[in-house]
Amino acid sequence: MLVICPRSTTCEDMNCEPRSLTQGTKPRDIPKVTLIKGTTIHKNVSLLTGQCPKCSTLYSADHERVLKNTNTRSKEYTSVYLNSALYLKIGQNLWADRGFSNAVLNAMYSFHASSSAYVEFWNNSFGNADRKNRYQITRRQVWQSFVQESVRTIATSIDPNNNLELDDKLNISEVPGQAFHYLGQGGRIHSASGHTCTECTHKYKKTADVMPQNNESQNTALNSQEMDSNTAAVTMVVVDGIVMGPTVSIFSK
Repeated sequence: MLVICPRSTTCEDMNCEPRSLTQGTKPRDIPKVTLIKGTTIHKNVSLLTGQCPKCSTLYSADHERVLKNTNTRSKEYTSVYLNSALYLKIGQNLWADRGFSNAVLNAMYSFHASSSAYVEFWNNSFGNADRKNRYQITRRQVWQSFVQESVRTIATSIDPNNNLELDDKLNISEVPGQAFHYLGQGGRIHSASGHTCTECTHKYKKTADVMPQNNESQNTALNSQEMDSNTAAVTMVVVDGIVMGPTVSIFSK
């Protein structure tokens, strides 16, 4: 029987004395979720949440919910995105291990695959493999996985012991903006500093390439567009929604 639970067994808040955590919900109210572990789908997995009886900090498998200021009566909380998390919540009732989220991240960067393309690949490859535990993931869940894994990967590259802290209960569309505010150093992500390559960096072009009607005029157009050596380089911009597929040739008489 699989159980998703926090890795901490005692409260780790510096303003609170170390004490054992209690179960945050009654046994009858413990939620049952679906877990993707590797390529295997597990259903009805118990999800446990720990709670400190003194400071009320909540400990989940992928984050901690901490009171912003213990000296005031304000009930504003902060979510701590744990770099050491073994499982990530990527849907209302769906969790996945870091192997799954890592695969999503690598596929998008290595193959320039969109979240929709990865959904189709995963559902065709693994979602239908087991008829008993058949499960179809969605684009939103893949995008959630990509964002959750990205912020932890970047935070770890800066300082493995420093977990990212953001406002509690952020919409997934708001997470990248706040994460960049804290992880970006002068407008640049630390792990990308000093990186240039022929695939992601090109010289600036004032106008787009013209698509000519024949190969001869195409070669002439390309040869005439010589780049000024003094122009600035243009770095790659990652856009969600790029779709890759086989090349289709259409012949007409």
